[in-house]
Amino acid sequence: MVGLNNRSKYYSKHNDEAEDESLLQPFVHIARIPGKKVRSKLCQALNNWMHISEEKLRQIEDVLEMLHNASLLLDDIQDDSILRRSVPTAHSIYGVSRTVNSANYAAFVTFEKVLDIGDPKGIQITIEKCLDLYRGQGMELYWRDNFICPTLDEYKLMCIRKTGGLFLLAIQLIQLFSDVKDDFTKFGESVGLFFQIRDDYMNLCSKEYTISKTFCDDLTEGKFSFPVIHAIQTHPEDKRLLTMTDAALRHIFESKYVDKEKNEILLQSIIHTAKTLEKSIRLKFMRALNYWFKVPKDKFEVINDVMLIKQSRVALCADVDENCQFRQNLATANAVYGPADALNACTYSSFIDMEKIWSFKNIEMVKLAAKSGVQFYRGKGMEISWTNSLKCPTEEEYFKVAVRMMDLITTRSCYSKDNDREEDEVLLQPYLQFTQVGHARAQYMSNMFHCFNYWLKVPQEKFKQIINIFETLYNSFVMLDDMCDDSVVRSGVPVVHSIYGLPHTLNSVNYANSNALEKLLDLGDPRIMSLYIEHGQKRHGGNGMEIYWRDNIICPTEEEYLEMAVPNILKQRTTSYELKKYFVSILEKYGSFDYTLEVLNKLKNEAVQEVERLGGNPYIDNVVEYILDKLETVG
Repeated sequence: MVGLNNRSKYYSKHNDEAEDESLLQPFVHIARIPGKKVRSKLCQALNNWMHISEEKLRQIEDVLEMLHNASLLLDDIQDDSILRRSVPTAHSIYGVSRTVNSANYAAFVTFEKVLDIGDPKGIQITIEKCLDLYRGQGMELYWRDNFICPTLDEYKLMCIRKTGGLFLLAIQLIQLFSDVKDDFTKFGESVGLFFQIRDDYMNLCSKEYTISKTFCDDLTEGKFSFPVIHAIQTHPEDKRLLTMTDAALRHIFESKYVDKEKNEILLQSIIHTAKTLEKSIRLKFMRALNYWFKVPKDKFEVINDVMLIKQSRVALCADVDENCQFRQNLATANAVYGPADALNACTYSSFIDMEKIWSFKNIEMVKLAAKSGVQFYRGKGMEISWTNSLKCPTEEEYFKVAVRMMDLITTRSCYSKDNDREEDEVLLQPYLQFTQVGHARAQYMSNMFHCFNYWLKVPQEKFKQIINIFETLYNSFVMLDDMCDDSVVRSGVPVVHSIYGLPHTLNSVNYANSNALEKLLDLGDPRIMSLYIEHGQKRHGGNGMEIYWRDNIICPTEEEYLEMAVPNILKQRTTSYELKKYFVSILEKYGSFDYTLEVLNKLKNEAVQEVERLGGNPYIDNVVEYILDKLETVG
């Protein structure tokens, strides 16, 4: 830990200490948490050969520590990491801008400290190794962001630059003040390469690594690590590892009630939208909360999936509402698949996330989800109302606008049980207009319910609640059907979305459905949820398949469809725990972990041989063994 008195060793000698304390807060955040101190141990071991003064050695150790920690700050931002050394990353606390500035400032303070060591060659060596470090990091980012899989030789060169650079810097700075001029380059490169490949291996296999960072976060980052490159190069025919499709998201949206292939067709719009979202903020926020809550990994992943589905649905609805053609420089789902498919996917996906919530078998969670849905559509509905009114009303103006002239409406079952009635009438305008016109089939089915109750003997009050809920759900479905079919007339009058517009009508449908779900929970039988989810998925699933067949004119064969839906894992940068486990099992099957261990042992032997060539060094032997320690095997 860095004490208050030790922080000053990071400060510039030419600046006010109070100001440096503010500038270097993100840097001190990571510096105060003990790391492995591998570079410091290496310096001390090297000095068993070099015999430089303790003062010079301490100065060089400080330089290496500052450069290393500064590079970690930037590395965490570039990888969008959540944890570093088992605590939240600096940029998640201080923000990206401040952390970047702090890292760069610390790097320049380091150059100042290199000059103080006493040999002008030191600054040239430091700049050269920093350039190598950024070259290595830059190529790794280039491969990741452009989805280019490097060769193993290209990857090794990147490791030598990025990770081996600071090891080589340590050797060369120490040699400036030593009479020993042997060539230690091969030793430094072997140790750096070993260290990086070991880190790649541990990221995918180590339980300890999962605790200090996250499970297989190299996969979430979309990183081409050593075992992954080996698997891709030795099995290029396996498109699961590399093909640009959507397995990670398809896995999240799976349902036990609907055939997998059919489900993927029904959800193509929302999966397309999910690919365009910036997920890191949501995920970072959830993981930050879980730092306190300690929700088990399997449950946390389900909650994360639910939030991704909800976020995707909100974005998809917004794209349809506003007729957006592009999101994050990609064509929106309604532009690709059409508004009808997008609208149905919005509603259908709500049953998918409710199914996942109900998997916890906790009725309070379902109530919370229903309440949050009601609150969201209230806010969205009022936003639409103000937009359509071309003004943001004062409170007094708002209530004036909200008063409706529909006093003769017969059903109020769509209203929320705990919201202002006048506001509900604004939010439900399109829905209430639809119920005023009436629908013969809804009345026919209501009569059928009464007939069935002749046998079922449901108490009158509960039966009335069921009828009201059914009417709300059925009317909402018909309104959505009109939007999907782009209908003009219903029961001899213009359809409501042609009067109130698509955004207001869609929000009204969703709000009415959320209110109905609240009332459904009030019936008091948890079995209702399974029925609600299953039949909701079937209803909207049927509608979605009808839209798909209509818009594509043909129904594809199974072979054609499977060819269209080749799975993808790496490019999606999945956060799914189960999908990461599946990916690791593929690497294990292809022998990539065994090959990585072989390479690590070879590198270790090369490093040991270099130590022997240089005359032996028990301190170096200890450092090499320390780096190799705790390698875990898959299983």
